Formats: sequence, C-alpha cells, structure tokens
Amino acid sequence: MTGDAPLPPSLVAANLRRLAKERLYMGSPPTDLAPLSPEEVLHLMHELQVKPIELQIQNEALQTSQAKEKSAALRYTELYDFAPVGYVTLNRTGAFIQSNLAGARVLGCDRTRLAGKRFSGFVAEVDQPVFQNFLQKVFAGDDKSSCEVTLRSTGAPCSVHIHGMRSEDGLECRVVVTDITLLRQSQVQLQEL
Repeated sequence: MTGDAPLPPSLVAANLRRLAKERLYMGSPPTDLAPLSPEEVLHLMHELQVKPIELQIQNEALQTSQAKEKSAALRYTELYDFAPVGYVTLNRTGAFIQSNLAGARVLGCDRTRLAGKRFSGFVAEVDQPVFQNFLQKVFAGDDKSSCEVTLRSTGAPCSVHIHGMRSEDGLECRVVVTDITLLRQSQVQLQEL
C-alpha cells in the first residue's frame, strides 16, 4: 500500500480499538476486578448505550463545523483572490508577503513570483520617494496614508492609487492597489483641450 491509500475499515476499527484499550488501561490491564452489583451493571450498561450517541452527536457537530469552515474558506478565496482591485500584504521592508490575482495583474507579474520581492521594485524611479514616504507613514500608524505612483511596465506606464493600513502587530501592512491609468489619461486629455 502507498502512504496515500486509505486503510480498510476493518484495520481502522481494529487500530482504534487497540488505542482505546491502551488509553483505558494506561498500558496495563486492571488487576482489581471486584464483582459489580446489579445496580452498577445497569448504570454501566446505560452509560455504554449513551456514550455512542454522544459521540455521534459530537461527530455531527464536527462535520457541520468543518462544512462551515470550508464554506468560509471558499468565500474568502472569492472575496480576496477575485476582487476587482489589487490586495497585497507587505512586510516592514516593503517586500510582498501575499497578493491577490488583481494585485499581481496590475504589477504585471505572476503572484507566485512576488513573494520576497519589494513593491518598490515595480515603482517608477521618479516615484520612489513618494512610495517610501507612504510606507513609512503606514508603519508609523497613519491609517489614512495613501499615494499615487507610476509602475514600471514593459508596456505603457500604469498609474495606481495605493492605500495602506498597518496590521495590529505592526509587522506588516495591507495595501489596496487600484489602477487609475484611464483616469490619469482622461485628465491629461482634458487639460490638453
């Protein structure tokens, strides 16, 4: 059998029974088996009938809890990964910890390749001081900190609005990155008119 193949139910049951006996006897079988009164036997029989029902109820509650947890994880994935704006998490040096799909897309990079890279590496040289100032403010606790920078790109430049918030422990910040390129282009066209 491979390590991934499930054990047959008979082996699982036998193994569980062996483990239960070991726990019951704590390694050694009982030596004092005094006769039980009829009342004690009835009480033990009752307990033996109730215990499996209790375990079944606990198992049902556990399965319900696991289903809710799975549903919440799916919802988180939908809300985070498929959001229309970029969400990224940066450490104190500005390196990526995590990114959603939109965040990676606006940066023009596969998100699996972002971990450990610095956000500033995607920011145009002229806007480096603006981004560094933003990062300092965020980690100083300024919840209203935001900036607008141009990202380096192989194609046309991409303008983004960045808003960040420091985590409670102060070790990372959550950043929303919104592509405002079309807005900037429209503003330039209006000024030219």
